[in-house]
Amino acid sequence: MALTLAELLALPALAAADPRLVSGDPKRDVRWVHTSEIFDIATLLKGGEALLTSGLGLVAASDARMRAYAQSLIEIDVGALLFEVGRTFSEIPAVIADELRGSRVALVRLDGVVPFIDITESAHRLILDAESLTLRASDQATRRLMDVLVKGGGVSAVLSTLAELTGAPAAFIDAEGREVAASGTVPPNARELERPVEVFGERRGVIRSAAAVTADHRVVIDRGAAAIALELARSGSSMPTRRYAHEQLLHALLHDDLSADELDARARALGVVADQQSRLIAVLCAPAPGRSLDDAYVHLVDTVPRVLGPAVIGRVGQSVAMITSVAASSDPTGLRSTLGAVTAGATQLFRSVTAGGAVADWGGVATSLREAVDGATIAPLLGATGALLAEDTALLRLLRTVDDAGSLDDFITRQLGPVLEADARRGSELLRTLAELFRAGGSRSAAARALAIRRQTLYNRLERVERLLGAGALSDPTRAVTVHVAILAWALATRTPGHSLASSSR
Repeated sequence: MALTLAELLALPALAAADPRLVSGDPKRDVRWVHTSEIFDIATLLKGGEALLTSGLGLVAASDARMRAYAQSLIEIDVGALLFEVGRTFSEIPAVIADELRGSRVALVRLDGVVPFIDITESAHRLILDAESLTLRASDQATRRLMDVLVKGGGVSAVLSTLAELTGAPAAFIDAEGREVAASGTVPPNARELERPVEVFGERRGVIRSAAAVTADHRVVIDRGAAAIALELARSGSSMPTRRYAHEQLLHALLHDDLSADELDARARALGVVADQQSRLIAVLCAPAPGRSLDDAYVHLVDTVPRVLGPAVIGRVGQSVAMITSVAASSDPTGLRSTLGAVTAGATQLFRSVTAGGAVADWGGVATSLREAVDGATIAPLLGATGALLAEDTALLRLLRTVDDAGSLDDFITRQLGPVLEADARRGSELLRTLAELFRAGGSRSAAARALAIRRQTLYNRLERVERLLGAGALSDPTRAVTVHVAILAWALATRTPGHSLASSSR
């Protein structure tokens, strides 16, 4: 494991020599330390070493030979030449100093006689100790990152793990220079800890860290680059990085992987912002049975930007989610109309379109997305056409949170028991009749049309319902609301779509 030249010069074994940097970068890595007086030593080196010499092999050498000596060290890329003065030369030969100045080979002057063996032993012990620590850091990083990949955490989780291991944020920048994912804010000029990410020989971008430049951090970022390459390969190396960036952001929202500020920064990079005149809203579009997820995705990518403007669009499970901005003044009617325009001409493509609540900033988008996802599981039970907003699914989402299933069953039985028993005995479809009446907003004519029965037949059924449930079950507002909620709870508990409530008993 390499040390920096500055770390080498700070060794107590070198203190008596009063080391002074004549030229070169003190941050230059030193891979090993050699001592030699051989003129042709460069042929025995591999590069990156610190070379200790008193210049004995240069005695009586011409300027041309000294220049050749310096050039050979430059060509092999030696890390540093530590030249002791006092025993052989009273000064570092000017021709060597001139030749090394401006090259990558650092030049250090040592004043005073120091046993070179003391220096090499101290340096090598430190190098080997650092090697052991770095190997442990590498092993820890590899295990942590592989665990993240096995659990399906994705690129965002890899970057979060790197931030934990290094104590500083990390980012993945795609091949076009766009930030795809990040675990915090990484300055664009933080290039010292930057590693390429390649998938099947194709450069897909770089991983960049704002951590301090240390040997351990270099190893950790190297392992991180490999982990991201594995994740991209697993996800499909042909996936456009832009699409991947969208889906990583949606994943982070669902799993609360990023802070509100980080989400806002990522979303701004993708062009989706909220201001005083707009609100953010999450929408989930579930393909209809027999329709492909890719067809739904392509339709939304083509349509949403034209209708709503910039949006984050990507797959979430077997549906396509989008986050976009809408006017802050939008009312429910306007929102339904706007979302309806997204599916215009492709109504057969989608089983449901459900939206979460409109929120002021990215801190609330995760909740909006979860509301949209929950709404999608509820939409078939409501039997509604068109887009469903958060307020449309709110009651059923609330009922789903009732932890005590026995309490919900008891509520349904108390409110609907006689009707359910009558339907079970006679197939009278009283429950379905009630459901259609509530869906029609109390309009008996509309309910009769939906049921394809005569109005008199409807009246007869409703009279029977009131005999079974008690007077006022439909005429008293509070009682009617309770009955309606019980019907929704029954549909939720039995997973029976509202439009197909049929004769059944529980």
